Amino acid sequence: MVRNTKIHKGLVTEILEIIQKNISA
Repeated sequence: MVRNTKIHKGLVTEILEIIQKNISA
């Protein structure tokens, strides 16, 4: 479960970064 949580957090972080880039652009 811990590994899945880390992977999930990583995906969320990447998605948030992409959204921020889209908003900035």
